[in-house]
Amino acid sequence: MQNVLREPCKTLVGAGIASGSNRAHSAAMLALRSPLLNGIDMACAQGIFVMATAAKDTLLQRELRAAMQPFYLAACDGAIVLTSVAYDESLGDQLRVTVIATGVAG
Repeated sequence: MQNVLREPCKTLVGAGIASGSNRAHSAAMLALRSPLLNGIDMACAQGIFVMATAAKDTLLQRELRAAMQPFYLAACDGAIVLTSVAYDESLGDQLRVTVIATGVAG
């Protein structure tokens, strides 16, 4: 993670939260479209750190892969993409995806 945060230029944060059968993909897409990201294209980011947060007994490995897929698809060649998981029992059936994009020019 230190290498991701050391990238020069801007660092921006986005987040999305969703529930239901497609919650991982939905939360990821909301994070990608977060107003906090100021409309940047993830292909411009040199580092992408993604954290998926859910109640411990509700997060499945396939959901984590589904949450990460949009970020892998959006990342430029050579970008560092890291994943982390956190547990928060207060989320119930919701899943939150937080993204930090670093090395964004402009």
